[in-house]
Amino acid sequence: MKYSNLKTQSPNINFKPTIYLILCLFLCACKNRNYILYYNKVNEIDSIYRMAKQPEKAIKNYTNHYLENTALSIKNVMKNMKLI
Repeated sequence: MKYSNLKTQSPNINFKPTIYLILCLFLCACKNRNYILYYNKVNEIDSIYRMAKQPEKAIKNYTNHYLENTALSIKNVMKNMKLI
């Protein structure tokens, strides 16, 4: 059996699409984990204020948590795009 270097057989091989695909899959996996953390926090807020019968405070905390999470997501996207 004869072994040879991959680059010598086909010098036109481009690995960029493969790297981009792996990077995309990695980012999607991270995004899914962030959603799990987000919904765990929402459930925690819901259970605390539902038991205390304070829906106004629950809504306020939902809003604050959503805004914090959205701001962090936008900041991370901008950082990944090297805009900041």
